[in-house]
Amino acid sequence: MSEEAPRPPRRKRYSGKNPRRFEDKYKEHDPGRFGDTVAKVIASGKTPAGSHIPIMMDECLDALALESGMTGVDATLGYGGHSLRILGKIAPGGRLLGLDVDPIEQPKTEARIRAAGYEGECFEAVRSNY
Repeated sequence: MSEEAPRPPRRKRYSGKNPRRFEDKYKEHDPGRFGDTVAKVIASGKTPAGSHIPIMMDECLDALALESGMTGVDATLGYGGHSLRILGKIAPGGRLLGLDVDPIEQPKTEARIRAAGYEGECFEAVRSNY
């Protein structure tokens, strides 16, 4: 007789075809595994649960006139969408300080930014309120 590994518990079912509650939208919370679902949500004009799509980004970047080597502060780091675009403008040689008071999201956002290639001293995330 061979022993099989125990099966993980099934996720809780929700009523209807599509999840309505934030915590039930597990596919939208994991774009790495469910990129097609997230792309479909974005294409429909919605923002995936647990994420943020920055608006007016081009206008903000134009107004800031960012250049390589500059230093800046993102006082509302959040999901990191603005920070990623700012880092793209001030790199190489620039430095960005990201402030966020959220103890859960701040490390996740820092990991996303580091995974995008911004290692070392070019970016620092600090848990702080401005």
